[in-house]
Amino acid sequence: MRMPDDLEDMVYSVYGTTEIHVKPCPFTPAEIAELEQTNEMLIYVPQEISEGQMIEAGKLVCGFNWEVDKGMINSPLTDESHWLVCSASPIPEMLGQSTTAISRVYEDDGLDGMDFRRYLAFILTYHHLTNEYPDFRQWCLLVGGNYDRSGISLVGFDKFGHFGHHGWMKNFKAKMAGGRYVAFPPRKHINSETEKLPRPRRGVRDKAGHDAGTD
Repeated sequence: MRMPDDLEDMVYSVYGTTEIHVKPCPFTPAEIAELEQTNEMLIYVPQEISEGQMIEAGKLVCGFNWEVDKGMINSPLTDESHWLVCSASPIPEMLGQSTTAISRVYEDDGLDGMDFRRYLAFILTYHHLTNEYPDFRQWCLLVGGNYDRSGISLVGFDKFGHFGHHGWMKNFKAKMAGGRYVAFPPRKHINSETEKLPRPRRGVRDKAGHDAGTD
């Protein structure tokens, strides 16, 4: 997916406000340029915007009560703004596989799974760039977060276009449910040394792209 030249303006447009301090993107120009060929996209998750505000900004018609469910949905990184790369596919991958299997594949690739907060940022950005919503009549297992300690969130859009969330079992699998990965940048700042660091990639089990390891 081709990303706009002005990423900061894209963030303001996605969330409908300029009251966001957008951090510089830690992905290199070369990494951003190749996203169209790899069918990936950049998303920005701002700490200033709550999940409820994201739902409001996206004018999402929810098939669940956020005020009731928000205490049960856990996302690991809520107090820091961050950039991510994720798939730009309109449907999840690894359909029919369990949360455990999906998590294992992402770990082997040096990737992380979506959580609820990142997923909201993803669908808002996807809609801004395509005027469509992803995961229509498909469901995404948010393997990067959890629901009520031992559960998992299952999200997507139903046939009426309503955004749905369900708390589900971690060993659940179904032919219409799959996963979505996120790739963190291997650097906080781009300089002559860090720009050479490889980022993790889906299907490329290169240990050099992992955050840490052992010889």
